[in-house]
Amino acid sequence: MRAVETGGCPHAAIREDISINLGPLEELSNLYKADILLCESGGNNLAGDKIPLEGGPGITQADLLVINKTDLASAVGADLAVMERDALRMRDGGPFVF
Repeated sequence: MRAVETGGCPHAAIREDISINLGPLEELSNLYKADILLCESGGNNLAGDKIPLEGGPGITQADLLVINKTDLASAVGADLAVMERDALRMRDGGPFVF
């Protein structure tokens, strides 16, 4: 596991520019000959079902978008159907899972 430091507003910084993670991901891939690498965005914990609409390369260009913590949706008023609709739209039909 590798960590990055992005400054005062990490969820916005990583959402808009994932380049800080590309070097470490390439190093890990070369070092371990990994079949899969996961890059997690810290995210905005106040956005609820609006996360897919925030966009950014992590959402629009990832090989697979994983939307997690769906067990909390009802507790925070997030609508999974809205997230599904928006993920389809933002990813232009690209794969995602809950």
